[in-house]
Amino acid sequence: MPHSLITVLLDRVARHRDEGDTSALFEDTALPEAARLRSLMVRNDGAVDIEALDALVTFHMTRHQVRPGDNGYADYGEALRLLLLRARLLPADVPETFHEAVEEAGRRAYEAHQKALRLIREYERTIGTGHPDAAALDEAVSHYRVAVGLALGGPDIPGLPLSHLSTALFHRFELGGRTADLDEAIRLREASITYTAEENPELSRRLMLLSTLLTTRYQRTGRRPDLERAVSAGREAVDATPVDSHARARRLHHLAFALYLRYEHTYDLADLQEACDRAREAVESAWPDDPDRLDFAASLTHRLSARYDRLGDPADLDSPLRLLRSLLATAPEAQRAKARAQLAWALLWKHERTGELADLESAIAHGRQALDATAPTDRARGRRLAEHANAYRIRYERLDAAEDLQEAIRLGAQAVSATAEDPIALQSLARSYLLRYRRTFEQADLDRAVRLLTRALDVQPAASPDSDRAVAMGDLADALKERYDNTFDPAVLDEAVKWKREATRTVPRSHERFGEFLSLLSRILLLRFEQTGNRADVEEAIETAERAVAATAPAHHAYGSLLGGLAVALAAGHGRQRDALDRPVALARQAVATARADDVFQPRAWRRLGDLLRRRYQHTGDRADLHEAVECWRRADAMPYATQQLRMECRSDWGRAGVELGDLALATDGYDRALLLLPELAWHGLPRTARERHLTDWSGIASTAAACHILAGAPERALELLEQGRTVVHNQLLRTRSDLSRLAERAPALADRMRRVRERLDTGRLAADADPAEMSDAVLVSPLARERVARERAVLCREWDELLAEARGLDGFERFLAPVPYEDLRTAADGGPVVVVNVSPIACHALVVRGAPAPVEVVELPGLTDEAVTRRVLTFLNVLANRRRPQRPFLRREEDRHAVHDLLEWLWVSIAEPVLDRVGIRGATDREPPRLWWCPTGRLALLPLHAAGRYPRHGGAADPGGARSVPDRVVSSYASTLTALRRARQGGARGGSFGGLVVVGVPQAPGLPVLPAVERECAQLLAGLPAGVRAVGLLGRDATRGAVRQALHEHAWVHFACHAEQDERDPAASSLALYDGRLTAAELLELELPQAELAYLSACETAFGAVNLPDEAMHLASTLQAAGYRHAIATMWEVQDGSAADVAARVYATLTGTGVPDAAGAARALHAAVAAQRVQDPTDPLRWAAYLHVGP
Repeated sequence: MPHSLITVLLDRVARHRDEGDTSALFEDTALPEAARLRSLMVRNDGAVDIEALDALVTFHMTRHQVRPGDNGYADYGEALRLLLLRARLLPADVPETFHEAVEEAGRRAYEAHQKALRLIREYERTIGTGHPDAAALDEAVSHYRVAVGLALGGPDIPGLPLSHLSTALFHRFELGGRTADLDEAIRLREASITYTAEENPELSRRLMLLSTLLTTRYQRTGRRPDLERAVSAGREAVDATPVDSHARARRLHHLAFALYLRYEHTYDLADLQEACDRAREAVESAWPDDPDRLDFAASLTHRLSARYDRLGDPADLDSPLRLLRSLLATAPEAQRAKARAQLAWALLWKHERTGELADLESAIAHGRQALDATAPTDRARGRRLAEHANAYRIRYERLDAAEDLQEAIRLGAQAVSATAEDPIALQSLARSYLLRYRRTFEQADLDRAVRLLTRALDVQPAASPDSDRAVAMGDLADALKERYDNTFDPAVLDEAVKWKREATRTVPRSHERFGEFLSLLSRILLLRFEQTGNRADVEEAIETAERAVAATAPAHHAYGSLLGGLAVALAAGHGRQRDALDRPVALARQAVATARADDVFQPRAWRRLGDLLRRRYQHTGDRADLHEAVECWRRADAMPYATQQLRMECRSDWGRAGVELGDLALATDGYDRALLLLPELAWHGLPRTARERHLTDWSGIASTAAACHILAGAPERALELLEQGRTVVHNQLLRTRSDLSRLAERAPALADRMRRVRERLDTGRLAADADPAEMSDAVLVSPLARERVARERAVLCREWDELLAEARGLDGFERFLAPVPYEDLRTAADGGPVVVVNVSPIACHALVVRGAPAPVEVVELPGLTDEAVTRRVLTFLNVLANRRRPQRPFLRREEDRHAVHDLLEWLWVSIAEPVLDRVGIRGATDREPPRLWWCPTGRLALLPLHAAGRYPRHGGAADPGGARSVPDRVVSSYASTLTALRRARQGGARGGSFGGLVVVGVPQAPGLPVLPAVERECAQLLAGLPAGVRAVGLLGRDATRGAVRQALHEHAWVHFACHAEQDERDPAASSLALYDGRLTAAELLELELPQAELAYLSACETAFGAVNLPDEAMHLASTLQAAGYRHAIATMWEVQDGSAADVAARVYATLTGTGVPDAAGAARALHAAVAAQRVQDPTDPLRWAAYLHVGP
């Protein structure tokens, strides 16, 4: 065998010498062959095979001569070591020059070692500057290679240079992340230990460094053999360290870390117990002046926290805090930031287990001080930022303070940037974005959360604890579930279920949160069951919830929540059986009993019990259950940790229970209290999208509350509630723009401050509800404009509220800008009766409001139901959608025309005729028809109540006669609310000269069909104005967004002849199509036009509200009225281009007929113009019934 290897090696040398084949010396198999021959060179009898030795010398010397660089010295040194052996065996054969070569090699090895040491010190010095000298490190590695290669003998040779080279390579791995450096560092460290004698004091240090290298590679690759060897090397290091050595604490600390890493994957309690014991030994054995004592204490804190979560021993809860406080008290100034950061972490951890608010506040205080004392270049800054952000996020979840959430996002974004996408920092920031989405419903925040969580999973180290990966998976599933709630895309929900399943599979069964993971999977399975009706999902949800409870100790902080989850699953799966709700109710009671008094989840537990009791009442009819449910909701509502949303749910539920029990006092109490919360849920400090989302969730609650008060004999209070709970967003806007002149006379400085705040709230530069698509993705890693804008808006809104409170403290200003009481609301009817038609699931009524002293008249409408309105709206929407397809067959068009006739007849019979009869307007007269204002609620506002009636359906049909329609009896106008009409009346006719008219005509907007009649309409309008009337036309390319906005400030009247679009999903994005883009409702709301009089919208769908938000009356006509226009003429649907021009011409001829334009006659002018259109074709209401008037 040796001879064959000798032949192979010498053949390699010959191929190089004779053929110039250098690769023969450096093939991958060459060195292993040489190593094999070296191992066989010494025979069993101890004799050395000189032929083999000489072959090896020749092989290594030849390699060195070919490549004499750093690595070549390894060959040269190996050749010299072999020659030293030969010299001892055959001294007579040693040439004189050999000893000189050995001395020279030793000298060069020493010099290389010293140069490397100096370079390493230089490198370590530059680390602190934040700009480590990579070139110095590379040069140090080269010199160490020379020192290792030429290490021929001496004390701790080659163990010392091998150890130093290993350390240098590890430094280079930390700097550049090259796996090859780490792998070589581990090989060299193992070799250095091989050459280290047991009595050598360096042995324990080298063993510990080997353990460190192996745990590092394990965390990078997840290779379990590395972890096992790390633990064993750590044990050997501790055993080799004297008990009185100052280094013993460091060895124990590292062993505790390696044991805990193994525990995170095996969940073997023995590993955790030993990790705690070793960490405690480290703290106790550390010398008083040991600068690493804080690190040892932090390690012990983390190990004890894990043991507390596993075993629940109270001693593990308190002892770390005592230790960390004592260390902080004695820490030198240079270490106080670290000590505070560690104490902050421990306090936050304890708060999460006990709910003690004082611990949370103390954690934030210490964390803030630690961060303030941490330099920007400190490597610990990123982690401290992430931990401090986490504390603010947790306080937001506890106290619901929006500024805490904003601070969590600001700090979290800095942490992600500072830690180079650390998965924990990514995940923490994602959670904050997800919480803000739930508060504001800004889609961009949800998208950011999904991206961050996906990225966190991508960058998770292979050796990350299974529990960490499971938490990240669960968080991603939560974000996807939120996305599903927006999109209703089944694929998104399926993906969320997939990640919840994966999280449950990943988390160890012995993990203290295993039951929580199961419960979360159960909940999302229930959601999918509710959407699809798939029994497999609900059965799995029940089975999973049962497992969650069984896997969790009753003393666990989440046990009550898990019981509640099981109760909900059982009720969903078997709740149709008469007695199937007994166990869910019992479980819910147990969940309530389990929760601590200060548990933030207790309000939800009481709410859940109330819900299940109501469900059982619905099955059994046992009124005691419903009474008890009300008491549960009252208790939940009264708890300090209840969110506004949960309080809203509880109050509305006990209001509904009052209706079911026939207890109107209970019903009105619940609904009244719920409506008090509505302005808070839609607080003006929130972005518009969030306010609209909250209002959508509670659409119709004001009408239900009003119905209860009507039934209780209090119609005046019903009207007040309808004003309070409808058009909330517009009312907030009008409130901030109310006339401050009276306050200015009393307190000019206060009025001026309020005016400045109001202007900043209204300005587009503070558009916290701007299009998320315009925001940069850089917000993922830095706190950019969107966060600053949102914070600034919240501050301004609070400042406004404080100033408002100050103003209301003045004598005579107690109700300054407050909701209007009925005695003031009734002045809206000074010009004629206002009919508020209230539609609710309980009952439907019309409330006729007249000027003082007439009482409110209640008209019962038995033929009207909430369900019927919804059906008619759906039919009407379908008809309007069909109109956009002009190529439909004649019979389909006829079906739609008859459907409209059916609708108008139903509106007449169910609402208009009984109301007009009650008001005393029963038929046509020779006199001018009276004025009447309609104020419909809910989805009824989407139907043409002003056109209700019976009309001939065919050309030959006789007119029904007898004034059987609204237009035959009254001149109709609309009011979104009594407040809006009252405010328009209070504006009064503007005194002085006419304020001018701007005519905006856009016959062709980008991407939209041509409107051929627009030019004629605008030309006729301008030509028909009396001489001397100030008017300007912005036509075609002149009708730009900027020019139109400026003109609106300079003219009292505006006429728009253009395309318009009503955005159903986002009403504030509804717009007028101008030459260079769209002018949106949100932009119009930014305007303040105190001199505005009349807005004529000769465009389609400018008075059609949002289907999902009908109570807000959000359309372009109401928007312009909110901006300041007293009168608005608009259309509910698309009208024919030519007829629009004719109607406009008739209206303006009437309004300007006296020579002085007067908008006060807008309603009558429109009534007459539409009547003329109706005469031309009374059989097709879609041609003429779209027009309506809004205003006094």
